[in-house]
Amino acid sequence: MIFTDPDDPNAAIATTCAESIPRPPVTSDKIEAISLGGVAATLYHDKNQDGTPRDEIIVKNPNNGLEIIIAGTGVTFQKALSSFKFVQ
Repeated sequence: MIFTDPDDPNAAIATTCAESIPRPPVTSDKIEAISLGGVAATLYHDKNQDGTPRDEIIVKNPNNGLEIIIAGTGVTFQKALSSFKFVQ
């Protein structure tokens, strides 16, 4: 699923879930342990194919055990992350 900001064509958030999400091929200095919606998650500071930065968060859904990846950049992405919650 991809969400876009109609006011900013460069702002988009992509997300999907699967049993196992492939980890981005980044060096260890570009990986952070964070919390998302109160659940331990991993933040990867990656790049798009054109070299622009992109953050990717991988977290395990505590309700069904599937992994979720959320990728994006910018203010819209940060706002989405700050309000993220798991629902039961």
